[in-house]
Amino acid sequence: MDLHRFFNHVKKSSIIVTWNERLNILYELIMGIATIHSHGLVHQDLHPGNILYQQHVAKNVLSFEKHYYTNNGKASITDFGLCRTVDKHSNNTKIYGVLPYIAPEILMGKPFTKASDIYSLGSLMYKLGTGYTPFYDMPYDYHLCMRIIKGERPPPIDGAPEFYEKLMRRCWDENPENRLTIEEIEEIVKTWVNSPNEPSEEIKKEIEKAENFLKSRPSTEISDFNLETNITYQLYFNDRKFSKVLPTIEIEFDMSRLDNLINEMKEELEQNNSSNRNSS
Repeated sequence: MDLHRFFNHVKKSSIIVTWNERLNILYELIMGIATIHSHGLVHQDLHPGNILYQQHVAKNVLSFEKHYYTNNGKASITDFGLCRTVDKHSNNTKIYGVLPYIAPEILMGKPFTKASDIYSLGSLMYKLGTGYTPFYDMPYDYHLCMRIIKGERPPPIDGAPEFYEKLMRRCWDENPENRLTIEEIEEIVKTWVNSPNEPSEEIKKEIEKAENFLKSRPSTEISDFNLETNITYQLYFNDRKFSKVLPTIEIEFDMSRLDNLINEMKEELEQNNSSNRNSS
C-alpha cells in the first residue's frame, strides 16, 4: 500500500510504528531520491501517495495488546510521470502536485529543481513523524498557498528526536539555496541508522526518548485521509481562489532517454537492496 494509506491504517488500529522504523523508511526514501538526482533528474511529485511501503508486523513479546512494525519494511518511490531532467524545464505554466508537498518557489512560478524535491522530502518527514500530512486540518486553497509562500510551516512534532526536527526544518528552508543536497542529507541520516555503524549514544538516547513518548501517547481516530492528500492535482488560481482538477500531463522531454535512466536507477536500487539484505 502507499504510505498515506499505511498511516491511516495505523491510526485506526493498535499498531505502533517505532521511530527506528520511521528512520529506516526515511533512509530508504533518501537513497531513492539520491539515485534519481544522481542521474540528473528531478522527481517533481514526491508525496505519500507516490511512496509504496511493504510492511512486516510482529507482536511484541511483552505486550500482546499492541503490534509493532519491524524495521524490515521496504519503501520505494513510484510515479515518474512528472520526472524530468534538471536542465529541461517545461514551458507549461501549470503546477501539478499535492499542495503541502510543493515548495514555495514552485508556487511562485519558478521551475522545479533538486532543491524543490528536498522541500518535498521535508514534508514527507513530517508525515513519517506524525502520520499526518502537513496542514491536514486546513483547506488546500489560495490562503494556505500564500501562507506557505510567506514562510509558514507546521508546528514542531510532539516527542520527535531533536535531530529529526532540525533536519526537517532545513529541508523546508524558504530559500532553495539554503537547503541541503540529498547527498548531504544521506550522510546525516546514515548516522541515525545502522548504516554501516551503530548510531552514537546521544542519538540512541534521543530515539529511546521518542519511542517512550510514542508508547505513552493515546491512540487517535483523527484521519486526514481524503483525495486532496493522496492524489496529484493540477493547481491553478481563479479569481484568487485555489482550485484543483485532475491533470492531463504533457511530457516534454526525450522519453527514450528517460526510460534508459529509469532502468539504470532500478538496477542500482536492486543492487543496493541486495547489498543491504546481505549485510543484515
